[in-house]
Amino acid sequence: MAAGWQARLDALAREYEVPGASLAVWHNGVLATAATGVINLTTGVETTVDAVFQIGSITKLLTGTLTLQLVEEDRVGLDDPLKRHLPDFALLSREAAQSITLRHLLSHTSGIDGDFFESTGTGEDKLSRYVDACRLLPLLHGPGELF
Repeated sequence: MAAGWQARLDALAREYEVPGASLAVWHNGVLATAATGVINLTTGVETTVDAVFQIGSITKLLTGTLTLQLVEEDRVGLDDPLKRHLPDFALLSREAAQSITLRHLLSHTSGIDGDFFESTGTGEDKLSRYVDACRLLPLLHGPGELF
């Protein structure tokens, strides 16, 4: 099974001129992995199945879908303040931290800098450390004012 995934990944990377990619597929209790190309065109470092890529915007699709499933289940509301679900969430602007909603986050209108890539490690507390690191973030604009 892994050989088939490797051949497919290699072919797709060539076809779409992707410098490097890593793939993991979990099916029926079996993990198949494949990697192709290079992580960085400048350095030429080979991509491996353990390579770490900045995942970027592809997570928006998953995050939006999962959030809207929670909305559909009446477990959260799009206009819920973020602090309702993350009580420890804080920003330099206390007022903004109180008023930012899930809708603001999903629509990129929160005013929070979208390029905040604080490394908080891989431990069990990585998410709580990230939320804590947000305390130092200034706003680029008021919540709901701009995209």
